[in-house]
Amino acid sequence: MSTLIPDSLARVEINAEDLAHNFRHLTELAGGATEVAAIVKSDAYGHGLLLSSRAFHEAGCRVFCVASTEEAVFLREHLGPDIRILKMVPSLPEEYEAVATNGIEQALASEEDRRGWQSWLSERGLKLSVHLKVDRGMGRLGFSYPDFMREAEEIAKSPIFNWVGLMSHLPASEESPDPSAVSVDRNDYTTTREVNRFRLLAKEVESLFGRPLVKHIGNSGALLFHPESRFDLVRCGLALYGADPRGQAGTGLGLRPAMAVRSGLVQIRALDKGATVGYGRDYRVRQPTRVGVAAVGYADGFFRRLAEYGCVLVRGQRCGILGRISMNLISVDLSDVEGARMGDTVTLLGADGDERISVEELARWAGTIPYEVFTSLGGLIRRRVAI
Repeated sequence: MSTLIPDSLARVEINAEDLAHNFRHLTELAGGATEVAAIVKSDAYGHGLLLSSRAFHEAGCRVFCVASTEEAVFLREHLGPDIRILKMVPSLPEEYEAVATNGIEQALASEEDRRGWQSWLSERGLKLSVHLKVDRGMGRLGFSYPDFMREAEEIAKSPIFNWVGLMSHLPASEESPDPSAVSVDRNDYTTTREVNRFRLLAKEVESLFGRPLVKHIGNSGALLFHPESRFDLVRCGLALYGADPRGQAGTGLGLRPAMAVRSGLVQIRALDKGATVGYGRDYRVRQPTRVGVAAVGYADGFFRRLAEYGCVLVRGQRCGILGRISMNLISVDLSDVEGARMGDTVTLLGADGDERISVEELARWAGTIPYEVFTSLGGLIRRRVAI
């Protein structure tokens, strides 16, 4: 393990082998007819874009999905020409050249999007590989059904577009796979029904325009809980990093959490009964208490709300957080930790001995979701790799 970062500083540890394991496991689950694409947007969910992409690539991944042109170009430069890169978010005109000249596949989601690209490509005599996106319940990016069929005709007859894919996105893939489990509040929406509607649309489009397309609607939740969503490609994000899309820890999905977040004790002191801890003096110890101070805070992405609900691990023991979380420091209760001393590791996320704080648990304490935990902690804290 690298020793470039002192153990007293907040740090992220990423296990590349766990990332590779998750990709291989999901690929096996998807079956031979369905390819797994790795979602590596937002610095690979805080796990490090280069580190994670290399781990997935070495495990056999050849399709990567990103949100920004910067991410796409970075992958092309570092992983080479043998991978396919899909940019899922529309590009602005100033991004067109970088996308087109680096062989990036672009998701098209609106008439304005298509017209902008069509004009720019025509002027330069270039072509672009595209995936048309239809909106199936997100109300976000994507064509409505009537608009989609009209735009599909435009794309199909245009010589400057290489139409390679048909895609959509599921807004509730973690829900029950039971097609009879209809929620009135969701206007009779179920994932199974939307997948079936997408299948019918794909059949109609391929028949009408006489071309096979790479069809993809599934994400991590769909792959794990909705086998019917496994078309030609599934776009996996959260599960690749070892988390359950339902927010349930330890559910036997065969995934390995790849991220751990740790810091170190920089001071230990004894406080008398009634002493206050932290800003606002709104926490008082109820008995003589041994308090440890760890070098991590909200500037590192550690949510302030965790002061009310959260805990950390020290020497394999759970220790409650005392008082408010500061910008760079937290105070923890060491009363039940024998032999704790300055320099001991403090685990905010991950395992220490037989104990573990999962991302699902941390998200629940913070009143958020694992996605935000990963991107908040992974994006702000110094990173090193666990080998």
